Amino acid sequence: MQIIARSADVEPVTTPEGAQRRLLSYVVSGDLTLLMEGTPDEHLTTGPSYYVPPNVPHGVIIHADTVLVDVFTPQREDFLPA
Repeated sequence: MQIIARSADVEPVTTPEGAQRRLLSYVVSGDLTLLMEGTPDEHLTTGPSYYVPPNVPHGVIIHADTVLVDVFTPQREDFLPA
């Protein structure tokens, strides 16, 4: 398991991805739209959380500066210090 806090600036939609890990994300602050295959687009602001099962393509559109707390299992190797 890996827990990270990260901020995201206003940006275009991220490339949808599907990974072999589970993701639980909490929106600490901000404004985004969650895009997840098989579900309607969901507009989220400060307070809610969302779950992405493994191997499900997903991405976000960031509408305002946003802070997320992400929990990955297994951990993301690309987020580990070099």
